[in-house]
Amino acid sequence: MSATYTRELSRIKATQKAYEYRHYGRPVKFLEFEDWFNWTINKIRSRGAKVEVICKVIFITWPGQDVTAFCMVDFENEYKNVYKKGRRATA
Repeated sequence: MSATYTRELSRIKATQKAYEYRHYGRPVKFLEFEDWFNWTINKIRSRGAKVEVICKVIFITWPGQDVTAFCMVDFENEYKNVYKKGRRATA
């Protein structure tokens, strides 16, 4: 094949991919629960909160506020009902 023909095929493929991404979005690779949980905890810590995990209970303390406690079940529900259904992108 000539270089011009190959270049034209590459340009067409790139155009088709751009159309696909623009209209249907990029393919999403979801994280496993453990990776997602660790990413979420690190994100909360990076925003200035103090996080303690004791026996599947997560205590989050924001500066100037009272302690908030969450069960591991709360995070599992968030993972299944929000993250896995694509309502919030993380990666």
